[in-house]
Amino acid sequence: MRGKESFALEKLYRGCICQMAEYPAAGVDELRRLFNHRGDVTAGPGGVDYLEVLLPTES
Repeated sequence: MRGKESFALEKLYRGCICQMAEYPAAGVDELRRLFNHRGDVTAGPGGVDYLEVLLPTES
């Protein structure tokens, strides 16, 4: 059985598809506005530490 989260993602992407079909000539800014709402239904992982790693450069 699907969880409520997958329904929320489906609703989000169906909305994006409908908007894109309605305004096929939408510019980059409009597309960004649509897809910026992904954060409404997703989250970054919790309890994760990020470490900066410096790679050696070639001389």
